[in-house]
Amino acid sequence: MPPLSPTGATAAEQTAAADLLMQAREAYNAGDHARARELAEQVVERYPGTRSSSPALLLAARAAHEAGDHEAAIAMAQRYAGLFPAGSPDAQPALELVERARAALADDAPVLIGVIVPQSGSPYLKQYADLVLEGVRLAAERERGAGRPVELVVVDDGGDPARAAERIRELERRGAVGVVGPLLEAGIVAAARARTDSALVLISPTAPETGERLSNVYSLVAGDTRGAEVLATYAARTGLRNVALLYPGTRTYRAQAQAFAAALQRQGGRIVADVPYDSGTTTFGAQVRQIAAANPQAVFVPAPERDVRLIAPQLAFYGLKDRGVQVLGGEAWASDEVLRQVERSYLDGVVAATPLHKLSPESGWRAFTERYESTYRRSLTSDLPALGYDAAQLLIQALGRDRRPAPGDVARRIATTADLRGATGILSVQNGTLVRRPYLVRIEGGELIPIGASALPSGPSPGT
Repeated sequence: MPPLSPTGATAAEQTAAADLLMQAREAYNAGDHARARELAEQVVERYPGTRSSSPALLLAARAAHEAGDHEAAIAMAQRYAGLFPAGSPDAQPALELVERARAALADDAPVLIGVIVPQSGSPYLKQYADLVLEGVRLAAERERGAGRPVELVVVDDGGDPARAAERIRELERRGAVGVVGPLLEAGIVAAARARTDSALVLISPTAPETGERLSNVYSLVAGDTRGAEVLATYAARTGLRNVALLYPGTRTYRAQAQAFAAALQRQGGRIVADVPYDSGTTTFGAQVRQIAAANPQAVFVPAPERDVRLIAPQLAFYGLKDRGVQVLGGEAWASDEVLRQVERSYLDGVVAATPLHKLSPESGWRAFTERYESTYRRSLTSDLPALGYDAAQLLIQALGRDRRPAPGDVARRIATTADLRGATGILSVQNGTLVRRPYLVRIEGGELIPIGASALPSGPSPGT
């Protein structure tokens, strides 16, 4: 074997080098790779002109590899291979070591999850992004604590769809297997269209429905009709078969009203008044009078929090409560904001379907709150960290046990997610949409009282 240096060596140096190399081999064979590397490197450094120097270099490379220092192993093995002409069989052991070390590096490398959020531009958006990021980082830290190396790659889209498209391509180049974000509807559409691999999953914590079906794109706030269907079953089972509908005429709430109506009619009920209203309406006298004239037993009101705060008092003012009309509400009726801001008498007796009952033992909300407050040393006052946490958790659980999952592997597992206990509810994917298991509650004295399972559908249903 050629020496590492052509300078030559004295007989004494050849003897000393050979003795050190023998000790290094003994340490290597005994499994003491750190000692073997140390002794072999002494030969390389002190006696580069001896016959023992090149075997010592290869031994040091092998010892470094066994000890987990794969980058050093690659550098030393490549130096050894460079002592020989291209294609020489003498270089083959070193080249094989290089391949093994590179494979080990790939196995040890963390799985990359991309995060596209505004870190510049609108201060309002950045504030939202920072809260989402807190939850995403909690999920990644929890996974690292469980032994899986997960690395977050956070990139800034500034709330700009064009930049979101650029960032998704950057994350693909860097090897991300899934992406949390973007936060805005236009951003997630632009990013989805810009992917070179449509299997790369995007999960937005905050973007509403995109209005088009995009492969492997999910939102944690997409419209979910399961609560409406469960409320319809409750109404039918409790004898409320003549029901009116009051809802804003936007896509999300119209879908909930239609789902309720279809489910009620399948069970023998009927819609006696269908009353959509324009988004932004502030006075509901005409709509409520139209409903009262139809003599319903119940009224289903899927609406945003702002509208619920206005509608609840007007239902009482126009006499529906006095006539015993049961109010059935979407999830906004059970929100903290509505419970805090609307007079209790207007809410008492309302039956609502909510995907998150924070006090339920089934919910992951309390565990998440404890983890959040312990980590950040402040109270959790927003749902945004929980949404970020669940977006990241969905991707992490879809990694499976693979050391190096591909985007397609993650996409397939996400598509079959069922009953994942998240911070914001029990999450599943149905027909390409993220949904949550609905809870039925009755509002009494500002509290949410769970309604027994006997009121829910039996067998396969929207709520299971």
